[in-house]
Amino acid sequence: MKTQLIALVALSAGLVHGVEDDLAEGATFEVAPDVAEGLLTEGKAKLANPTPAAAAPQPPTASAPRMVKVRLLVAGEHGQPDDVVELPAAAAKALEKDNAADSDKAAVAFAAGLPQNQPKKRK
Repeated sequence: MKTQLIALVALSAGLVHGVEDDLAEGATFEVAPDVAEGLLTEGKAKLANPTPAAAAPQPPTASAPRMVKVRLLVAGEHGQPDDVVELPAAAAKALEKDNAADSDKAAVAFAAGLPQNQPKKRK
C-alpha cells in the first residue's frame, strides 16, 4: 500500500530516496509509507487525502519531532542566509553537516538580532 502525498517543495528523484521521478512543488505522488513518513516529518510533503482527524491540528505528542532553531548560512528551501528558522532536529542536523546552518546558541542569538528576523510592524 502506498501513501499519496503533495510535494511542498520540488523533489529530485536522484536526491530523495523512494521518489522515482522529479516532482514540481504541488505535484501529487505516491510513495511507500516509510518514505512518506520522512517526507512529512521534514516538511517536504503533505498528505493528499488527510483523514478528518489527521487534518485537524493535533497537540504535540511524545512522538513529535524535536524542533531546533538554526541560523541559515546559505539560501535554500528554508530561507535566506542569516534567517533564523525552527526545523525538525534531523533536518537541522543534515543542514549543519552540509555547512548550510548553525544551531550554536550564540550564532542563533546573533542572527535573531538582525533586522530581517525582527517582527514586521503592522500598519
